[in-house]
Amino acid sequence: MFIKPCLVFFIIISLTISCDQTDENYILENAAMPVSTSISTQIAIPTQISTPMWPYGITHYDGDLLPRRTYSGGDECEYNEQLSLTSICLEILSYAGVSKKTSDTAVLAISAIASRYANTEKEVTVDWPAFGRTTGKQNYLGFVLWHDFYSDIEFITTDICVFMRVLPTIKDSCKDWANELLTSNSSTNGAMTGSAWKIHNGSLSVISNQIWDKKFESLDNVLEHPKLAYNDPRRIFGHEYFHTYQSIHYINMPQQPLVAMPSFGPMWLLEGTSEYASSRISALEFWMDWNGHIAYRMDSINELLETKPNYRDLSSIETMAQVNEIIDTDDVLLINAGRVLVYDLGFWAVAYAISISSHDSVMVKYWDELLEYGPEKSFERNVGLTLEEFYSKFSEFLDLDMDQQLTLVPLYID
Repeated sequence: MFIKPCLVFFIIISLTISCDQTDENYILENAAMPVSTSISTQIAIPTQISTPMWPYGITHYDGDLLPRRTYSGGDECEYNEQLSLTSICLEILSYAGVSKKTSDTAVLAISAIASRYANTEKEVTVDWPAFGRTTGKQNYLGFVLWHDFYSDIEFITTDICVFMRVLPTIKDSCKDWANELLTSNSSTNGAMTGSAWKIHNGSLSVISNQIWDKKFESLDNVLEHPKLAYNDPRRIFGHEYFHTYQSIHYINMPQQPLVAMPSFGPMWLLEGTSEYASSRISALEFWMDWNGHIAYRMDSINELLETKPNYRDLSSIETMAQVNEIIDTDDVLLINAGRVLVYDLGFWAVAYAISISSHDSVMVKYWDELLEYGPEKSFERNVGLTLEEFYSKFSEFLDLDMDQQLTLVPLYID
C-alpha cells in the first residue's frame, strides 16, 4: 500500500517515513535573532540583547527519559544483559490483546540482534536545537505491539505522539497521522518502522497481531519446509530492529526527493541488509535453517525473474519512487512480486556483496562510513566496486545456475 505523498509502506517488513521532516535550518529561520543597535553619543553603546532561544521550549528528551511519559511502558528502558551492549533505549509498548509471552519474545529477538549489531553512544548523540543548549541522545525505540480488535486505538496513538512528530509545527496533526499508520498496519497485515528524523524524538516499530500471533515452528518442521521460517515473528522483530540500527547512522543526513538516491543508499540495500541481518540471527539462534532459507529465496527469485526479467537490474530498485512504482503496477500489497524484488532480491544481492568483500564491510562498516562519505562512496570503499560495477557483476551472477551461484556464495553462517 502506498499513501501519497508522505508515507511509503514496505508491507510485510518495513515502513520508511519520508516527509514532514524539519530542515536543519529551522531554528535559524524561526528563532528571534539578536539585533545590535547603538545610541548616538560620544561612544556607541550596544543595547542589551539576549541569546537566541528555541521559541517553543524543549521538545526532545534523552531516550531514557521517555518511558515514564508513556502510559503503556515502564519507568525505564527494557534493558537486559544482551541489550545493554547497545545504546538504544528500547521500550516495549504492548496493549490489550497482547500477552506477556509476546512481549518477552520481542525482547528476546531484539536482544539477539542488538547484541550483534550495536549502536554506540557517540552515534546516538546529536546537537539538535530541540534538545536545548546541550547535546541529547536520539536513541529511543518504541516497539508497539497491538491487537487490531482488542487494543484501544486512542490509547496507542496517545503513546505514539509522546515521541513521534513532537515539533510544534506538526504536533497537532500527530493523532491523525498515528491513526492512519495503525489503519494501514492492520489492513496490510505487516510490520512497519519509522526512522528517527528531527521532527521525531525517537524511532517507532509497529507490529500487529497479524505478525506476532503467528506460530513458532519447530526446527524439524523448518528443516523440512524452509518457507515456514520466513514469517517467523522473531525474524521480523529482528528485521524491524535493524532498521533502527540503520537510521541512527543517517539521521543527520538530509533527506532526498523520492526520485533520487536516498541518503542511506539504494532501497535494495536498505531492505536487503535488514533481511540478511534478521535471517542470519535467526539461523544463529536456531530459529531457521540457513541453507534451506537461502534455497527458498533463490527459488522465489528465479521464478519471478523468468516472468519479469526487467527487474534483474538492481538499478530499477534504487529509489523510493521506483519501489512505489513496483507497488502501483505489480504488487499493491508487496506480498508477491514486490516482496521478492525488494526483500528477496535485496537479500541475495547483499549476500553476493558479502562474498566479494566481507560481512563486516557490508553490514557494519558501510553504515559506519555513511555520514562521512555518502552512500555511493561508502559502498565503493567497502565492497570494492562502484554501484554500477556491482550491478553489472550481479546481473552476470544471476545468469549462473543455482549450483554455480552457491559456489560463489557458500552456504554457511559466519
